[in-house]
Amino acid sequence: MRLLKKFGISTGTSGNRAEVVATSIRIELTDEPDPVVRATSRLHAASASDRRALLVDFTHCPLVPLEVTGNAIGSVQLSGTMAKGVCMLNSRKDSESFWDESDVTLVMRWSEEVPHPPLLDRRFFYAPEELPTIGARATSTAQLTQGLPVTVDGRNDRFLVGAISSNLGGRFECDGPQLQAVLCTELHLHRSAPADEPVEICVLTENRDGETQDTMQPICAQIREMAMYLGERLHAKPGLRIAVALDSQERSPSMFGALLTAPKSWYRSNDVNHQSKEFQLARMVANIWWGAGCRVSGERGVHLASGIAFALGLAWTQSSTSAAYFDRQLSYFREHLVDSPSSSASKLGPGERTVPSGIAIFDGLVAHASVWDCLSTLTRDYWGRVVPEEILVGMLGSAGVEVMDFARKKFRQ
Repeated sequence: MRLLKKFGISTGTSGNRAEVVATSIRIELTDEPDPVVRATSRLHAASASDRRALLVDFTHCPLVPLEVTGNAIGSVQLSGTMAKGVCMLNSRKDSESFWDESDVTLVMRWSEEVPHPPLLDRRFFYAPEELPTIGARATSTAQLTQGLPVTVDGRNDRFLVGAISSNLGGRFECDGPQLQAVLCTELHLHRSAPADEPVEICVLTENRDGETQDTMQPICAQIREMAMYLGERLHAKPGLRIAVALDSQERSPSMFGALLTAPKSWYRSNDVNHQSKEFQLARMVANIWWGAGCRVSGERGVHLASGIAFALGLAWTQSSTSAAYFDRQLSYFREHLVDSPSSSASKLGPGERTVPSGIAIFDGLVAHASVWDCLSTLTRDYWGRVVPEEILVGMLGSAGVEVMDFARKKFRQ
C-alpha cells in the first residue's frame, strides 16, 4: 500500500486561477481505543492574502473526519447543507489569518463502510493510502499533488518495520519521506542493516526463543539479494526497510510493498535439504517497485503492474537459481496458459490476467536489452506516481513487447 497518493489542495476559478498547495505532510498514527490518523499539512498559497473558504472532500477517501483544526481556521462546517463527505473551512477574519504558510490538521478514523486496511492482524498498522482532497468547490476536481514529502510518527511502542522511501538513491532514513509505512507492535524483532546499503530487513516473530541469529541470517540475506538485484537492474534504488512477517500462514493475504507475508517454510534456512520458494518471494519483493512504488491506472492497471513484478521475479530466478529450478517454474506457467477467445477481461481472475502479461514481458527482457531500459525509465519517471495504462503499453510496445490481451490468453492452475 502507498502511504500517500491523494492529498490535493487547490482553490480558484478557471479564469484567474490561484492555488493553495501542501508543501509537507506529517502523519501520526494512534490506536487507543480505535485506530486514528492525524495528518498535519503546511499550506502555501499563490496569493499571500488568500483567505477564501476551502472545501475538504472525503468522498473518495476511506477516512471520515473527527476534527479539523488550523491556526488560520475560524470555523468548520462538517454537516448541515454541505454534501455528504464534504466539510468547509472558513478562515479567521483577523488581519493575520491567511492560508499561506498556515497549518491544517485533520483527525480522522476509518469509515464504518470501509474495512480497516487489510492487515494480517491488529499488530500491523498501515498508514492510509489516500487522504482527502481540498478545493474551492465540491463540484470541481481538486488538483492532485503526488510525491509530497511525508513523515510518519508512531506511538512509542510502535516500530516502523516496513517503509519505501519516496526518493530513489541513498540509504534508508527512518525519519525521511516515505511512500509507504508499516508499523508494528507486540512482535519480537530482528533487524539487519549493513552499513552503506539502502536495504534494511526486519524479521518479525512471536517466537523469541525459537529464532536465533543463525536462523535469521539466511532469510535476511535472501531478501536483500533480491532487492539489491532489482535496484541494480532497474537503476532505481530506493531506501527500503522490508518487514518479514515470519509467522504468516500459507494463505496469508499478500501485500504490495514492504511487508512480506509468506510462511517461514518459503525462506532459505541452514538445512541443505530445504528448498525455498525463490520465485514466489522474488515476485513479492518486485511488487515493491511495481505495485507499490509505481502503479498503473486503467481497468488493467493493477494486473499490468503485477505482470511486471511477475516478469522481474522470473528474471531474478533465472539469474540466481539453478537452471533446473528455473525451468520448472517457467514450464509450469507456460503449460497452464490456455486460449480464451470468449472470456472478457472483467470475468478473469487476478492470476488469469497477470501471468500472460508477465510471461510476455519476461520474454521481452530476455530477448531485448531495450525492454530493461524501458522498465528502468518508467520506474524512475513514475516512482511514487501512477503511470497511465496507455503510456505503459505503448512504451513496452516500442521496446518490442506486446502485452497479451486478457481476452486471448488466460492462466489456469
